[in-house]
Amino acid sequence: HKLHQSGYFEFIRERVASGIPYVGFSAGAVIAGASISTSNIENKGYTDLDTLRFLPYGVNAHFPSSPSDRDNRIPVLWAVSRREDTGIIAIEDEAYLILRGDTLSVGKPGLWFIDGRGGETTAEPIASGNGLRPPLS
Repeated sequence: HKLHQSGYFEFIRERVASGIPYVGFSAGAVIAGASISTSNIENKGYTDLDTLRFLPYGVNAHFPSSPSDRDNRIPVLWAVSRREDTGIIAIEDEAYLILRGDTLSVGKPGLWFIDGRGGETTAEPIASGNGLRPPLS
């Protein structure tokens, strides 16, 4: 919200477009995605929910690494995926991904692709390796 009010969103977009790297953790990772609605907090009445849109899908930070906690979060993210019509990259703490152009790489494992669109639901770990291209449809 304050990034919009201050004009920094456009400043950040221009700098990244010129080749300066963007690093985002927690909320900084969420605003790099397609929708703030994929975060773990409810909308606090903000009307401007625009993001930087460096990724064509949402980001969910602090995704649980324990199977039982993860099993509780995944159905919530499936519902958000359906509602927002976007896949979601879920990032465990300590994990990170690298986006260069249109190519994603796993910097440190602990990433998941969550998708609840189209009547089917998936929650799959994203494997390490360069040239990663999660499903975008």
